[in-house]
Amino acid sequence: MKNKVVAALALLVGMAGASAQAGKIDREPIEVTVVDGKPFVAEEEAHNDGRHVALVWTAPPGHTFPADGIVFDVPGKKRLNCFPTRKGRLFRCEKKGGHFKGERYKYVVKLVETASGKLLPELDPFVVND
Repeated sequence: MKNKVVAALALLVGMAGASAQAGKIDREPIEVTVVDGKPFVAEEEAHNDGRHVALVWTAPPGHTFPADGIVFDVPGKKRLNCFPTRKGRLFRCEKKGGHFKGERYKYVVKLVETASGKLLPELDPFVVND
């Protein structure tokens, strides 16, 4: 009987966690390209909303993100958990601490040219919370 109660509680906790994430998605990836040897994003201000649990960037062919490939300028506040994935081809920043509507954040994009290992000049666009 005790095992059935524990199993039922575990199921309820799992269901609660799943429903809390229902409707939560990653933002459509922000595509990083290289123009004249410099990183470029078409979205100078990338918009995201409260449904988004993470921001994701894609590196262009022949390039990867280093460990600090995306760095947000958020003084005194750590609201993101950022890291490269897929051998540096993607960079993901998971939101921590909620979504703060109306806030605008400058961030830095860093790319490495895979063949030479050369770090390209930095780019500094923005993310805006809708």
